[in-house]
Order: sequence, then structure tokens, then C-alpha cells
Amino acid sequence: VYADWCTFTVQEWQKTDEVTLSGTDPNPRWPDLQLGPDQREGTPDEAYQVVFDTDGDRYTYQTGDGTVFSQYAIGSRWVLKVNKLNQLTSIEPAR
Repeated sequence: VYADWCTFTVQEWQKTDEVTLSGTDPNPRWPDLQLGPDQREGTPDEAYQVVFDTDGDRYTYQTGDGTVFSQYAIGSRWVLKVNKLNQLTSIEPAR
């Protein structure tokens, strides 16, 4: 039987390690990476939380955007709109 035949090898990247940096610093930064010769950086992922303390209540806003997070300076004032389920529906700077 005569037929075309070939083989090939594919290198597939595997997740081997994860580096996480957390804290309460208002100026977030990426963790330092120590990559080996056969390693590469994966897709970065970021998550930020802003906690609003109000008269007797506390609300948490989450975002994955560092630029949005940087708008919320410690001590700044905001107008929060909350629905009947006590969930944030909008946030605006206080005037």
C-alpha cells in the first residue's frame, strides 16, 4: 500500500507556576517575574476592590481595570446608588 505519511512534533505550553501580588497599596503594580529559559509569561489577570464605608453600611466595588481603580482615592467622596437588594447600581463622584 502506497500512501502519504508524515509525522510532526508540537511543543505545547503548559501552566507551571502562578505569581500573585496582593495588598492594600493604592498604587498597584505587577509582581516581578523570574522566568526560566524555557518559560514565557502567560496572559495577565488583574482584580481590584474598592470598599465604600457609609453610615452603617459597607459596599464593595470590584473591577479588573487598574485605570478605573486609580480613580478612587482614599478619603474621596462618592455618591452611591443602591437597589432594594442592597447592591450597588452606580457610583458617581460627589460634587
